[in-house]
Amino acid sequence: MYIPFEFVKVFRVRSAGNTSNWKNFDWENWEEYLDSEAIWIQMWVQLDDPAQKEAYLEFLNAHAEGQKRLGRMLR
Repeated sequence: MYIPFEFVKVFRVRSAGNTSNWKNFDWENWEEYLDSEAIWIQMWVQLDDPAQKEAYLEFLNAHAEGQKRLGRMLR
């Protein structure tokens, strides 16, 4: 089932897919769950050629590096 992403907070919808984390937190505490380092969002993208793939990989790497500079995604 697909719903608008904003509904996740409104209805406190948890992922039915894989959820993994490397830090401890209270899974029952909604705000702590959202603020955690847990991986619970899976995305699919369509990349039509190698250039799009390379650009997307650069975007993801830049995002991860930016988050590391903020003290997140330390693994």
